[in-house]
Amino acid sequence: MSKRLNNENAYAILEAGETYRFAGYSWTACELVNDGRVAVIQSHGVTHGAWPGFVMSQFGNGNYYSKSIDGDDISAYDDKMQALYDAIKDVEDTSASYGKGLYLIPKEKAGFTEWGKSGSGNYWQALKKTAENACSFGSPDNYAWLGTVYGSGGAWYVNSNGGVSYNDQSDDYVVAPAFNLDLSKVEVVENQIVKIRLER
Repeated sequence: MSKRLNNENAYAILEAGETYRFAGYSWTACELVNDGRVAVIQSHGVTHGAWPGFVMSQFGNGNYYSKSIDGDDISAYDDKMQALYDAIKDVEDTSASYGKGLYLIPKEKAGFTEWGKSGSGNYWQALKKTAENACSFGSPDNYAWLGTVYGSGGAWYVNSNGGVSYNDQSDDYVVAPAFNLDLSKVEVVENQIVKIRLER
């Protein structure tokens, strides 16, 4: 029998700034929204490659793309991202006002103030850790993509030193999506986020 009852008052408790394991990946709980019923969790990286807005057909399909994609669903970026989304989509809060599926955050959420300067906040901390571990994803550079475009053919990133900067969209950086987690559908067991199995 499930440890949790499926009622509107039962929500998992995640602490903002804390890191958890979920679906085989590390995530930081960055903010609570919708009166604490939803946690926005930032992954510490899932895959690597060119900026999603540069290579995904709905955004640019190999052409430099001039519109930011933060908050847009990039779950179909590659097989790893699609497999992750398929494994967690039933615990997504689809009513959240920002972000669909697996998505990248804008430079503002990473605490951007000035080109090349360190960011701030929970998202930035998680993405800085991601950039520090870029080689574990197969990325040759210690950078993690953000969803904000820069000019013609550039996009923003967080680097392993914490700086928030931009570079060519075709570069190979870590893709580290965020996700809106419905806290009524999960529980936390020894720092692992697990789906609730409900009795029928």
